[in-house]
Amino acid sequence: MEDRWDISHLLKVRRVKIDAVAVQMEFAVGHYLNEKAFREKISQVMKDIDGMVGLNENSIVIFPEDVGTMLVLMGSEKSLLETDKLADAAGRMVRAHLFKVLGTRLKCRAGWAPSLFLLKSKMMQRVYVDTFSEVARDYSTHIIAGSTALPKFRQVRGEWIPLDGNVYNTSYTFDPKGQIIGVQRKVHLIDIEKRQLGLKPAELDEISVFKTLWGKIGVAICCDCFFTDVVERLIQGKAEILIQPSANPEAWTEKLAEEWKTGCWQSVQKYKTLKYGINPMAVGKVFDLAFEGFSSIVAPMEKAPDRGGYLATAKSYNREEIVTAELAL
Repeated sequence: MEDRWDISHLLKVRRVKIDAVAVQMEFAVGHYLNEKAFREKISQVMKDIDGMVGLNENSIVIFPEDVGTMLVLMGSEKSLLETDKLADAAGRMVRAHLFKVLGTRLKCRAGWAPSLFLLKSKMMQRVYVDTFSEVARDYSTHIIAGSTALPKFRQVRGEWIPLDGNVYNTSYTFDPKGQIIGVQRKVHLIDIEKRQLGLKPAELDEISVFKTLWGKIGVAICCDCFFTDVVERLIQGKAEILIQPSANPEAWTEKLAEEWKTGCWQSVQKYKTLKYGINPMAVGKVFDLAFEGFSSIVAPMEKAPDRGGYLATAKSYNREEIVTAELAL
């Protein structure tokens, strides 16, 4: 007998609304002098965000690229940092720990800069991971913690040991319980990363998609988002939200703004499987290294109120801001 009360054809998949937050964070040497300063900065940013949107498991907060890289300054004597040149500060730190850095360099066959990162890597990882894990748990929200310069690690008798002499631009993603649900390393490096920081590019096959409670996210660190090989790898993994944590070390101009649209914005317009894109930018100055750029949250043009593909953008290119938008998945 036919079921006259069958209404399955009327049922619809429930759409989830999430609050997306792009943190246009100001970088400054003072945030990285010690663990307390870094934790206080990140905690204050999260407190401000929570006051704006009310964070929960249906929220995602994205910090800019390199938010943890300058943790390499931690523990340095103040006199070492009394300079306005990044290269000079790095040289002073190397000289202050010369024998340890030299030992690391010989052991790992690495350059001076990556040897300094390797020497401090366990401390950097602990502070970076513990800080973002804690705030993700405290606010029961998803966090993409920008990125930091770290090697790959292996665990030996409960201790994390660098796998080799390579250091990568690495992004961690945390769930609302503070657990790591994804690690992404940058494939396409810019000149300062290769020459001054001595970072190594990741392999393309390391690119993957991370599953959250409400959908799949794909992380393409800064200029990785301008390369088809990385983006299409994320598309193959069925990413729904494209994340582009960025730290642009150039002056922001109209020309650069147009070039920037070929990243996250263009990918969301091109690939129909992508519903949204989020691009937080670093601002501020660390020694003589200045960061500028407009953070944005984008959608396909036909779904954006202004039909221009932008749901929200920062008001400035050189001041700290919190950019938010409600996304429907």
